Amino acid sequence: MSIVLNEILKPLHKWYSLPWIEEIAVNNTHSVWLRLRNMNPQWVEQKDPKLTTKYFQDLFHIISSFYQLSFNPQSGFPMIYATLPGEHRFSGIIGKNVMFDSKDSKGGVALVIRTATKAGGYDLGSYHVEEGQPLKQINKTEYDLPDDAFRKIQFLIQSGKPIIISGATATGKTSLLNYIISQLKSSMRIITVEDTHELSVPQKNHIHFILSRTQATNKFSYQHLIDLIVRFSPNAIIGSEISMQNASALWSIVNTGHSHFYTTIHAESVQGAYKTLVDRILETSDHYSQLDLLEDVKKKFHVIQLSADGGIRAITAVE
Repeated sequence: MSIVLNEILKPLHKWYSLPWIEEIAVNNTHSVWLRLRNMNPQWVEQKDPKLTTKYFQDLFHIISSFYQLSFNPQSGFPMIYATLPGEHRFSGIIGKNVMFDSKDSKGGVALVIRTATKAGGYDLGSYHVEEGQPLKQINKTEYDLPDDAFRKIQFLIQSGKPIIISGATATGKTSLLNYIISQLKSSMRIITVEDTHELSVPQKNHIHFILSRTQATNKFSYQHLIDLIVRFSPNAIIGSEISMQNASALWSIVNTGHSHFYTTIHAESVQGAYKTLVDRILETSDHYSQLDLLEDVKKKFHVIQLSADGGIRAITAVE
């Protein structure tokens, strides 16, 4: 059986075995993204006609059989985690819970293979620690927001601060979210989480995860989604509108430390947005103190409030 496994891995092995590759990612057929070690840009796309739908279907079935994993995209678990020969880590999903574009309406594929770390490959200098020098500051927690609303929004987007877009029905929340996505760097790797596919992502390196509120047919849950996202190395995560089903999971994702997290919520004020998010989290996770959770949510998120009057839509607050 190991011969069969090694044979099916060959079209991917030729990429993840290269010494300058940190990991590879597949977002759709006929294409593989290579994450380069200590290089800019981080991700480079390579076209590969061997990576067909049939190839990935066979790949997932052979890996699940070899490692005796529970795998059934239709009615069971659509994802696989495995350690491949050479200690390379495989994480993948196939089926209706993942898509690259509308062509994948019947089901797509996404996977990441993280290459094994060689002993002795890193030292303190790899983490910017030098004797007698201050530590390098990344994603500073203390910052001053500009007073001007336009500059404030631009700063929040460019610096990757988590943002909730709040508003009542028909105030333009999804449209503003699509605008924010369009302002992100073209080189970024984007993951979206939706119950129906609405978001437009111009960045080529992207994945859409779909978790329907009403048409779930398999065992894929938001907890499984969290496990996948932390393995898939996103630069930005875009969540669908906050609901009772997803609030706790999206809050968990924010607490993994990812920057560039954006979502929407149905609320009529900034304070209402914070309260609604807290209420939704507590509906499925009652181990939080309401006051402590509210304080943490306010520390983590900025809110852009939308309002509408007739045909006029406007941003009325940024906090």
